[in-house]
Amino acid sequence: MPRSLPPLNTLRSFEAAARLGGVGRAAEELHVTHGAVSHQIKALEDWLGQPLFRKVGRRVEVNAAGAALLGAATEALDALAGRLGELRRGAAGATLTISAAPSIAYRWIVPRLHRFVAANPGVDIRLNHSTKITDFRREDIDIAVRHGRGGWPEVE
Repeated sequence: MPRSLPPLNTLRSFEAAARLGGVGRAAEELHVTHGAVSHQIKALEDWLGQPLFRKVGRRVEVNAAGAALLGAATEALDALAGRLGELRRGAAGATLTISAAPSIAYRWIVPRLHRFVAANPGVDIRLNHSTKITDFRREDIDIAVRHGRGGWPEVE
């Protein structure tokens, strides 16, 4: 029997906006415009026949229907992302993805990479330059190197 599901992008947009507490933040995470996220959320609300958010000042918060959907949407998207990541890694061979601030990457990591590559010839290295805190549950990053005073939640 066919599943009755809305388009995946409507769920991605809803989940990001609900989790991050705003359409603008969701747009930034999804690398799309504010209007694109709003359009996707509106399409999901139309598909469901009910609103999922309420406005609180300039922010949006999930209402009861949104809260009921959020946990299932997050769990499903996380499971799908995890399985797709496993398949990509399996198809591409071993890949080590490192996230680091550009200064750390070029001054500390890059000068040492030749030793790692020599010791691990079957591993491809992907270096991601970023200063934002990595969310290992949502990003395809194996190691993140940051420098600072710490105090970052859920980071060791």
